[in-house]
Amino acid sequence: MGPFVFDGLYCGTRSNNEALRKLDRLRLPSVARVTHKALMFGLEFAPVLTPFLVRGRFDLVHETYFANAYSGGRARKVVTIHDVIPVDRPEYVNRRNRFFSARNLRRQCREAARVISVSQYTKRKIVEYTGMDAERITVIPCGVAPLSGELDPEFLSSRGLEGKRFVLYVGNLQSRKNIGLIAAALRLLNDAHQDVLFVVAGHANSESRAILTECHTALGTRFHHLGFVSDAQKWTLLRHAAALILPSLYEGFGIPIIEAYLASCPALIANNSSLTELCVDERQLFDANSSIDLAGRITDVLDGAAWVQESVERGLASTPGYSWRAVAERTAAVYEQVLGA
Repeated sequence: MGPFVFDGLYCGTRSNNEALRKLDRLRLPSVARVTHKALMFGLEFAPVLTPFLVRGRFDLVHETYFANAYSGGRARKVVTIHDVIPVDRPEYVNRRNRFFSARNLRRQCREAARVISVSQYTKRKIVEYTGMDAERITVIPCGVAPLSGELDPEFLSSRGLEGKRFVLYVGNLQSRKNIGLIAAALRLLNDAHQDVLFVVAGHANSESRAILTECHTALGTRFHHLGFVSDAQKWTLLRHAAALILPSLYEGFGIPIIEAYLASCPALIANNSSLTELCVDERQLFDANSSIDLAGRITDVLDGAAWVQESVERGLASTPGYSWRAVAERTAAVYEQVLGA
């Protein structure tokens, strides 16, 4: 009898698959997953049906998002919570997400033997909103795959970036990501740095049109939206960027920061939510509501301030703690603790 892992809204993503592969290599009991989306959402609406609809017997259920997929059976439950945005900042999510995430968060915390939080900040918020005993919450950060394989040497030239200085944002284009702040900050740089470009790698959708228009209006041809990029292209950008900037107003973690550390790319980080836990030097932090503050940090990077290289070295030194093997080992320890209780 092995653990049963319900991938929730992250069903089939590379990150969860990577974690499960690492768990398999630790020679844990077999791990089963729900991968059919119709069944996945059916279980979310009626979690008491899981023991009847999922074949096989299992001792432990691990839900990896706000998807209360199992209830009432004899298996013990572990839940991973990445953030509590739907209840803490509901203006950032749609009505359906607000309702079901809030409902499932409370159900999960009530039923789980152990909750895994990806940051200390999220742990504190879980306690605040659910009243859960903090001793039942284990903090395990997100895993980040290391730089591997070849870069894409032709990518920069094909996008007009070869030999250019640029700052980089990688991620979704949502209002809480606050990328307009980067465009505003670049406009404030002195004449010596007015050649610096703003490059965004992230899929665009209907919500992002206004955000992209704002950046184009502020910077004109200095703004480059690349859309979705492959892993090789992402690592190529990180290896050549002057800095990776994450100006979000709220995050449960901040994977791009760790990726920047792995690529020895300077990282500038908004001073809020869980993001402060990932900085290795307080001078990386900036006020997410101040373009002047961010412009000062960007200037430090472009001028080669001593602290910038020091932060790059410290950041790279911190990355072993975010390896998938480290995450898998700590997750396995939670499984063993729950099953042995």
